[in-house]
Amino acid sequence: MLIDHIGTAFFPTNFVFRIIGWCSFFIFCFLLAEGAVHTSSRVRYFIRLLVFALVSFVPYSLFGFNVWFCTWQLNIFFVLSASVLMIMLFDCVKNLKYSVPLQILILSVFAFIGALLHFDYDFIGFVLVAIFYLLRSKKIMQVVCLFITTLFLIPLFYHYYDNQDWFLSILLGVVESCGLVSLFFILNYNGARGKQLSKWFYYLFYPVHLLLIWITKTYVI
Repeated sequence: MLIDHIGTAFFPTNFVFRIIGWCSFFIFCFLLAEGAVHTSSRVRYFIRLLVFALVSFVPYSLFGFNVWFCTWQLNIFFVLSASVLMIMLFDCVKNLKYSVPLQILILSVFAFIGALLHFDYDFIGFVLVAIFYLLRSKKIMQVVCLFITTLFLIPLFYHYYDNQDWFLSILLGVVESCGLVSLFFILNYNGARGKQLSKWFYYLFYPVHLLLIWITKTYVI
């Protein structure tokens, strides 16, 4: 993520930075799904993510658009917090007769909201979280769905929603499919919790590093 944001700020035409960012985004979505499984309280998990979505609002606005309050695109913590709500709804319907169609409907609603409100990564974060959560025990299906998302859904989205020409849409899909490299780490995850710093470090890292990059770009370089 840090490398991706450095690339966005200082080397915007270099796709290598973007590819690394996509790998980290896949891992974030995977960890969000795992976090929803293992957390002691999904409500507190959601609130914590939403609080940091608000904390990150100004740093993200300054970093991405050089304005104090960007209302036309929302940072990744909004995607992650909303994804926890989506997972909670998945579980609410999982024992119903038509659970699968209902879960697809729930995903479609969140994906539509993500695209409509221009969440960071638009609809894609919700799709990735859903794949990692709903297909948690079906690794082959996970991989198939992730390939379909990056190589088909993303180009279609760029072409029809963002009005990009087909060549650029397909190119963006191919670039973003490079995030599938992260599956090497994800599929080899053994389910055990590794050593880590305080969780607050990871939450604060996002807004703090965005702000520092913006300050460096604006006032130092």
